[in-house]
Amino acid sequence: MKLNKINKFIAILFGLTLILNSCTDDRLDVKPEIDNMLEGGIQTPEDLQKALNNAYANSATTTTFGTNMNVYGELISDNAFISSTNDGYFTGLSAMTWTDASGEPADIWAGLYRLVREANLVINTQLEPEYETTQEVREIKAQARILRGLAYYSLVQYFSPSPDLGLDSQYGIIINNVLYDPNTLLPRSTLAESFAAIIDDLTYGAANAPETGEGKYILTKTAANFLLAKVHLYMGGKDNKGGNSQLALEYANKVIFESPAAYGFINDEEEYIAYFTSADNVADQENKIETVWEIPQDVTFNLSVNAHLGAFYARTGQHRSILYRDSFKDSFATGDIRNALWDGQGPTSDEPRGNFIKKWQRTNSEGPFTQNIKVFRMTEAKFIRMEALAKTGQTSLALQELNAFSALRGSHTYTGNNILNDILKEKQIEFMGEGQRYNDLKRNSLPIIKTTNCVANCEVQPTDRLFVMPIPFAEINLNSLVVQNPGW
Repeated sequence: MKLNKINKFIAILFGLTLILNSCTDDRLDVKPEIDNMLEGGIQTPEDLQKALNNAYANSATTTTFGTNMNVYGELISDNAFISSTNDGYFTGLSAMTWTDASGEPADIWAGLYRLVREANLVINTQLEPEYETTQEVREIKAQARILRGLAYYSLVQYFSPSPDLGLDSQYGIIINNVLYDPNTLLPRSTLAESFAAIIDDLTYGAANAPETGEGKYILTKTAANFLLAKVHLYMGGKDNKGGNSQLALEYANKVIFESPAAYGFINDEEEYIAYFTSADNVADQENKIETVWEIPQDVTFNLSVNAHLGAFYARTGQHRSILYRDSFKDSFATGDIRNALWDGQGPTSDEPRGNFIKKWQRTNSEGPFTQNIKVFRMTEAKFIRMEALAKTGQTSLALQELNAFSALRGSHTYTGNNILNDILKEKQIEFMGEGQRYNDLKRNSLPIIKTTNCVANCEVQPTDRLFVMPIPFAEINLNSLVVQNPGW
């Protein structure tokens, strides 16, 4: 893979960020790494671009979108489980036995607020007037605001109650939009205020980000519109609260029908399977039209044996342990092209044995752990549109589009008797291994029911405290203004 200038800098910072993130640090303890990289501070657009690249590097780590945001979304659901042969990774996550002092909440909280901190450095830096008003600087700051909005949205998903239970909740997140200061202590915002901040960032991004990037690791106008669709769908819950499902539909339409030619859909069966499984990184896995945003990997800088998704999902991964329940595999139609993404049964020590998937490969043409991490795909915009159609009363059209998509994959023909469940079922199949399921269940106030291969918390209702992670003890210990989530 040939890296362009920007991507090279991302790779360098990515490697540094992996080293920094290997330490146990709170978001208030670490001074921004960029201070040590720029002599004389940030004075030019080139300096600002370097600061943005550092923010991108923080979005690509184990504790953010490189690993945890995917794995958490799968294991806190009815999709997958950790094999009994595991070597210690994600066992508490799979059993949902975390506490306010355990690693799972602390890792994701610290990682996402680290990303907020680095985005704030870009957003709040004021250059000389001849630079500040240029399109180049606007685009740089727009990308930083998309990253910050994405980090805030991810924090809301895990640390706040579902909007379906009420947007007036006091248990939002900490909105800190200023430059890093270890002495800054802020309380939690309300859920409504949290979403207002998210939407403000993403709206700015949609207006000012670049149309396309040098690769799909760049956040563009399409990525911002995609996230606005995703956020509004989440805000609307199962009953279209505040008309948000209508807004989700509008933004999904922008993504599907108005995006540049760099964005589209893979419909050919062979190309679709190769998109996830091909060993040819350059030809089949990078910069495809299906991808909205991905995390770049190369032979020098990658998440490697202890962090790349292939280490946990792939049959040949060093920490292979994430398996899918037999009941889920059996729900696939016989002629479903996605059956080609199964990779055989798990260890005999598990009962039932469970199943490996092929979506995250350990190796390709460049070596171990160099498959780019696809974070968002265009096909999700189709599912946002279908769900929004159903929630705005357009159930016949939603069913028509669902069955058209299902036929494309060789899946089931749905009746529409429960159109929302039908849409979510097809989405569960389409996005296995991509971290979507927890969000889908929580957004629609649906329970997590683990039919087999469960050691604890096998049936979790939408109002259970486990649907909302506790604020980490380290944060509350440092900030007396932060109120813990109910039940913890």
